[in-house]
Parts: sequence; C-alpha cells; structure tokens
Amino acid sequence: MKKFYKFRILFGGKKISTFDGQLTVQVPYTGPQPVTVWYLNDKGELEKLSNTFANGAVTFILHHLSLYVVGQDTVWVNPFTDVKEADWFYGAVQYAYEKDFMEGTGPTTFGPHGVTTRGMIVAILYRLENSPALSAANPFTDVAAGKYYTNAAIWAAENQIVSGYGNGKFGPEDAITREQLATILMNYARLKGCDVTARADLSKFADAASVSGYAKDAMAWANAAGLIQGSGTSLTPTGSAERAQVAAILQRFMTEQR
Repeated sequence: MKKFYKFRILFGGKKISTFDGQLTVQVPYTGPQPVTVWYLNDKGELEKLSNTFANGAVTFILHHLSLYVVGQDTVWVNPFTDVKEADWFYGAVQYAYEKDFMEGTGPTTFGPHGVTTRGMIVAILYRLENSPALSAANPFTDVAAGKYYTNAAIWAAENQIVSGYGNGKFGPEDAITREQLATILMNYARLKGCDVTARADLSKFADAASVSGYAKDAMAWANAAGLIQGSGTSLTPTGSAERAQVAAILQRFMTEQR
C-alpha cells in the first residue's frame, strides 16, 4: 500500500512553489515494512529520499515541493559478495547500483575499495543529463574517440564542469582524488542552479593546508554540504576516492543537493 502526498504552501493566499532552506515533514504510516519515501523528480521518475520511521510516523525532509509517495520499500537482492549489510557503504552501493550510476567490477563484485577514474565520474554526470548532443569539439588530446567517457568528457568541458590539467590533458584513466571530485560536483551543482554558497571552516582538519589552491572553495562547499566529511581529523584531499566513497557522495549529492 502506498500513500500519495502533494504539499502546498500558501502565504497571503498565494501558492509558494519554491523556498529557501528545508521543511521537515512527518506523516502517519501503518502499512507494511520496510517503509520508504519517494518524490517525483524533474524527469518524471520516482526517486528515493532518506527518512526515519518511529512510533507509527515517517519523517523526511523537503527541499522543494513535489509529489511524494510513502510506502513499502522494495527488497534489493544484493548481487555483490564484497558488500555486506554491516558495511557502512551498503545503502550507498545499493542506491548507486539501482540508479545505474555505478556497476560492479564483475558479476558478483563491486570492488568497494577500488579506485574511481575521472572518466567514470564525468560519464555518470553525462548519463544523469540524458547524454545530450554535443556542440563543441574535443579539447583533450588524451580522450580518444569511441571510449565510454569520450562524449562525457567533451560535454563536461563544454559546460565548464572540468577543465583538465591545463595542458590539453584530461587524464580520463587517472584515479580521481577527493578534491577533484569535490570540484567537479560543485561545478555540476552550479550548472544545475543549486546553491553552492555554503562554506565550512576547513581549519579544523589537520591536513587542511594540503588542499590544492584550485580546490579550496570546492572542498569547503563539499564539507559544508555534507558530501565529503573527512575521516577523524583528516580530509585527505589528494587521496584517491574509493568506489564506496564515491557511491556515498553521489547518494548524498542526489538526495540532498540536486
């Protein structure tokens, strides 16, 4: 059983369709478990939202007004032997896999601690935009024709999401660093019209000085937005972003920022 909700805000008799900040909503639920919440996104697809269930009520956060559905979650059949329910990244891997953002490294493996390449990241974002037609030439000498990331890299450069290394190179097969990922996501968020003005004070991290100059704003934004949270007292900005970390960051970005 699913219940549909459409929320409206009226102020002075006028309907408000957008707002700054967020709304916390709590609705009663007596249906079968586990319960989840979906919203109708701009593509006309139902997308899951994070929620909590306690004392017969579902609580979730709205960043905009839309059609929302509350009901029993579908059970995911986990195909990966290296992703266990006890792993911190279990839900993120499920989300990334179900949304077709990321595939496994094999029929039964996800490779959660493996690296993610720069080419993979732009390919994911390009798919999110429904692989639009290109109107620019390839600016990168190391992005060969016919690769899975070719059009994605050209599109990302055209839309100022990536600029490469500044020497005509993009490095599509290079492992992406955490600060590079933050920069790409911030540029993509800006393209989508998201608010990217939030900044965290990175001085609380012992390795804040190791953040590259070009990435300081992006890392401060990503930390403020809860996308890159650091580990203990370290941000590890130049460390490679593991596949599990990327899955978690994408989940946070898609459910909280986009």
